[in-house]
Parts: sequence; C-alpha cells; structure tokens
Amino acid sequence: MSSIVSDEVECVTSVDTHAATHPFAVVAAATGAVLANATFPTSVGGLLRAQR
Repeated sequence: MSSIVSDEVECVTSVDTHAATHPFAVVAAATGAVLANATFPTSVGGLLRAQR
C-alpha cells in the first residue's frame, strides 16, 4: 500500500461538522479539484438527504 493517497483512490470525501450544518466535499485525489460540494442541516431530514 502506497502512502500517496492518489495512488490508492480517485476521490476523497470530506465533511466539516458543525452544530447546525455539515458541509460535504468530494475532491479529486490527484489534483485537489473540488468535484462536488453541498451543505446539509444536521436535522434528520438533512442527514437523510446527505446519504443519497
């Protein structure tokens, strides 16, 4: 197993947890380009939407 992330995976997912919202991002491992991002409320409905 390599210690270089981009040798192992294409994308990295990140979540920055906060009290009211959770911003998510999907980043290309090789380039650092943001491929997608979204912010969801911490409510049950928001967390269910984030799982899709």
